[in-house]
Amino acid sequence: MLNAPPDNRSSQSNPTAASATERNFAANLAALAHTQPRICEALTTIGPAGQPTYARDGSLTLFGLDGKWWRNCSVPVAAAEAMLASLDVNGRVACFLAPTLAAHLRVALAKLRPDQAIIGAGSDAADVTVMLASEDFSADIAARRLWFAIGEDWPSELRALLQERPGLAMPAQFVRLPVTHAETVEQMVAAAGRIFSEASASRSEAIAQLRARWQPKMGTPTRLCVIAPSHFRLWDDAGSVLAETLTGQAGQPGSAAEVIAFDSDDPAHSSGVALLRAAVDCHAVVAADMSRADLAGIIPADLPWVTWVTRPVPIPVAAFAGTRDALVLADEAWWRIAEGAGWARDRVAFGGWPRLEDDAQASPPSSLLAVVSDTRPVVMPEALTEFSSHAMLWGHIAAELSADPFAIGAGPAEYLQRRMKQAGVAAEGFDAAPFLERLILPAYEQAVARLLLRAGLPVRLYGAGWDAVEGFAPHAAGALTSRADLLRIRADVTAVVDCSAGSCQALHRLGRPVVPRATDPRRLVAAAKQALSQGLSAKPPAAPLALRDVLALVRR
Repeated sequence: MLNAPPDNRSSQSNPTAASATERNFAANLAALAHTQPRICEALTTIGPAGQPTYARDGSLTLFGLDGKWWRNCSVPVAAAEAMLASLDVNGRVACFLAPTLAAHLRVALAKLRPDQAIIGAGSDAADVTVMLASEDFSADIAARRLWFAIGEDWPSELRALLQERPGLAMPAQFVRLPVTHAETVEQMVAAAGRIFSEASASRSEAIAQLRARWQPKMGTPTRLCVIAPSHFRLWDDAGSVLAETLTGQAGQPGSAAEVIAFDSDDPAHSSGVALLRAAVDCHAVVAADMSRADLAGIIPADLPWVTWVTRPVPIPVAAFAGTRDALVLADEAWWRIAEGAGWARDRVAFGGWPRLEDDAQASPPSSLLAVVSDTRPVVMPEALTEFSSHAMLWGHIAAELSADPFAIGAGPAEYLQRRMKQAGVAAEGFDAAPFLERLILPAYEQAVARLLLRAGLPVRLYGAGWDAVEGFAPHAAGALTSRADLLRIRADVTAVVDCSAGSCQALHRLGRPVVPRATDPRRLVAAAKQALSQGLSAKPPAAPLALRDVLALVRR
């Protein structure tokens, strides 16, 4: 039945399919005209490839002139979801080899973060035409999350794209479909790899030339290049808070400063070349929880880099900093840590999180304890099954933290190192990120939430993922997508639980008592009950981040 003719929903009997494809195609071409005009010119018409129709899973596709479903698939979305079920893109950009259906791109984009992008490479013009008619990708194209290198000469298109868009990060991995012939994949990987090597060399040369031409800036206003990710991340939006705060203060009369916000979440401006081009015209780079060492070899050594430190671990090490680099610590208690990392006192200032708008401190209408964190089901990645020792380590950690979250001790990184040593797992070739982000952090926060719920406390779980974990759905309040959502939480809850497995200063922005990390279940439950009874007071806010302190560090 796979290639049976479409039912009466085909374009001849149901004109909605034809009109939908026309709308999609027009919207996609309009977006491509701004990002890849050559691709737009090559795809000027939908063409007589077949009849627009609805596939058996409800998605738009074509029934080809050969009397078969387009690419022999009557359920494009279902097929794409099955083939890309384990897709996990770690870099900023992935190169998708020869996608043939709109669903391939749509499913892949859904699995990416908003700051990640795909380059669809190697598809022929007919397939891309049908893709753009079958799905509205205009928002993804406009957000620079979707790019194309198509046709028989796709390598030349890929080379031109990376040359013309040096701000687009180099693809860090390939996405391939299991139905693509292995020999085809091998040839494409080899061709793309050569292009990536050429582009990397060209960008390295461009960086060297920009660094060599850079000269210290004099005069006023003092221009600051602030790394400002535009997408909201729960308890990790320090970059956008930094840019918003400094921009607001720079706009006040007499500030003698100008803020240039560099959106590192824009895939088309996510490379080292893009940052350097923005920074060379400024007096200093300012970033949250990021230092020069994180982008080694990009920023000139004498161009000051100021880091707003919003968590105590890790604090940048002075030995890897430039002579004019500096820190702004969100908590004065962290000065000893900074001193231990080699920082001189005159290169350190203090500035905490600005309080959220609407400083109203009215008591909430009911007694409620909030756990505010994004989480996810703890599932071992398929890639780990290839390493028996890594798989065993995963299983041991999952079981231990589920039973005793306080085994994490001082913090997740140190805990992982201890368990690796005990299990005899070598650090060389070990990827810690999946263990930290997919295992230790979610396992810890979920175990803490279970303890509170079992104690009979009135807990509400704010953030993405809680409804997908067994036992938590009745208490889940949904994802948080903006700082406005945090304000709504403050209006509802009595206190907030620190489930960060570390020190999360941003929790205090809510202006509600914070139940601190504990060392055992009894202390955690006791502190939570005290907070609910208004026995804990909210931590007094530290002096907030101030532009004048940043400018003083830059001008010294």
